[in-house]
Amino acid sequence: MNEVKIEVIKRCPNCNWRVLDKIGATSGVVEVKCPNCHRRVRIDLSLRRGRGIKYRIA
Repeated sequence: MNEVKIEVIKRCPNCNWRVLDKIGATSGVVEVKCPNCHRRVRIDLSLRRGRGIKYRIA
């Protein structure tokens, strides 16, 4: 059967650089360092639609 996967792209709120791609159901908060502006960014992995989140059906 064909399963629909939802890919969520998370971007840095400071420089809008693509920081993280999330595929599948994951929740929680992670803290990563942006490779572009070198600041630590807290990212909420819940599937709520908000600023800087793009949904793409793959």
